[in-house]
Amino acid sequence: VQSILAMIEATIETYGLDRRRVYVTGLSAGGAMAFALVCHHPQVFAGAGIIAGLPADQARSVQEALALMKGRHASRRVPTASVSLSQAQAPTVSVWHGDADRIVVPGNATA
Repeated sequence: VQSILAMIEATIETYGLDRRRVYVTGLSAGGAMAFALVCHHPQVFAGAGIIAGLPADQARSVQEALALMKGRHASRRVPTASVSLSQAQAPTVSVWHGDADRIVVPGNATA
């Protein structure tokens, strides 16, 4: 997460980009990373698109990630934002997951 945040910051600074227009998206493991980024650093992002991802902070190993993909959820709580934001400041999050996905079970979208 910190490495990606550093790259985002460097890109914003280098190209003079509008901080209010930073979005993150990811598919599968990238969806899990997008979720982790927006959960832990919501003030950085205007929005996130999570596609067939896993809930943030649930897997601590490859084996746990594979179990999560199949629907065996850990008992860990999904994180809340690490900073306090008003409803107007909170990033928009869109979760996309097909109901016939046989690799990452659809229950992950709900989780």
